[in-house]
Amino acid sequence: GGKVNPGELIEEAAIRECEEEIGVTPLDISQVAIIQFFQVPWKDDRVDTEVHVYECTHWTGEPKESEEMKPQWFPIKDVPYDKMWDDDQYWLPRVLAGEHLRAEFIFDERAKVIKQTLTNI
Repeated sequence: GGKVNPGELIEEAAIRECEEEIGVTPLDISQVAIIQFFQVPWKDDRVDTEVHVYECTHWTGEPKESEEMKPQWFPIKDVPYDKMWDDDQYWLPRVLAGEHLRAEFIFDERAKVIKQTLTNI
């Protein structure tokens, strides 16, 4: 995760962030989701955060721990959704199953999902 720098394409930012945060250079990335997140109180014209999700199956380097993350591998059936953001349980299984999604999530003040919309793209 991270931000897109001025003049940088989203794909370039995704690759740069992987290099900075886990020490790998993705060789093939493909977009699998665009997710918008909103906090209550919600307004129709406000997007708090928009996230572009990519998958990668080939890279150079070895994943390493940083201040930003601690890479861990799990069998798909054992992904620890109870230790992740509340929204992950709704969109991540579908992406791992091969779907490409556009999603919106609205969170309450406790960071729990109170409304969700997921559509295939």
